[in-house]
Amino acid sequence: MLFSELFEHISVPYHAQMIAAGAEDEISSISFLANKNTDEGEDFSYSFNCLYLCSDSTKPTKIPTGIWIVSVPDDFLLLCANEISKQFLLAHKQETEFNQLFYLLMEQTPLHKLIDECASFLDRSLILTDLSFRVIGCSTSRPVTDPVWQNNIARGYCTYEFITAINELIPSGDLPLDPTPFSVNCSASSENKLCSMLMYNHQHIGYLIMLDNELGVLPFHEHYLTKLSALFVQALKQQPVFHTLFVNVAENIIISLLDGESPEIAAQRLSAANLALPDALQCLTFLPKKHSVHDYS
Repeated sequence: MLFSELFEHISVPYHAQMIAAGAEDEISSISFLANKNTDEGEDFSYSFNCLYLCSDSTKPTKIPTGIWIVSVPDDFLLLCANEISKQFLLAHKQETEFNQLFYLLMEQTPLHKLIDECASFLDRSLILTDLSFRVIGCSTSRPVTDPVWQNNIARGYCTYEFITAINELIPSGDLPLDPTPFSVNCSASSENKLCSMLMYNHQHIGYLIMLDNELGVLPFHEHYLTKLSALFVQALKQQPVFHTLFVNVAENIIISLLDGESPEIAAQRLSAANLALPDALQCLTFLPKKHSVHDYS
């Protein structure tokens, strides 16, 4: 858990105030801070990965730079400490469960099973698409319940409204250039959608979409969606059937046409990706002289 995430849990209910802030990082430990540690001359060594908690009456006057110190009223100190411990243990449990997903990746688990395990981890529905919004996978452990998205999955690509909502983020600069999660709201579906770019070698290759199933989006989801996005990129790279995701989007669509995809769907995918094919294309076909497996023995 990041320092800022933990502070969000305690700032309002326990009237917490941040009196010193360091670099944003994962918390490794929590410690109580008393006056004698800082103001009475004792040798006290700070840790940059520790969150220090003090009450108003024990607030230090000498505050080193680069550390995190949170102060709460004396009456709330014990309650706040209990909440911090609870959140810290929960975050440790979540990180342990997340690490288990990487064991599935190392075992080259099939994509559909990996999506299901990740959806169970988030307790929300997940959908994977390529950069032209063609659906390449969805969860069944946390099934998609929104009729609009059920239809998207059945036909194999996202709605015009969802595509438009994402494309409208581009000129405003609100579409991240990295896997940082971003929210998408469109008129076709009332569910909240949290998305993350699938990226390979600094190039966008698709989207990881989390539907909130009318249960809301939590800070926990925002924290882990970026990590899950990176995990899925590695999983897709492992499986040859998805190798076309890692080529140019226009090439991907042309390959789909050669594999039998209808020109109408290909045109929609091009439009979604803000691309257009040249007016004239040529297809070069290689026909081997030796076409029997026995000729190569």
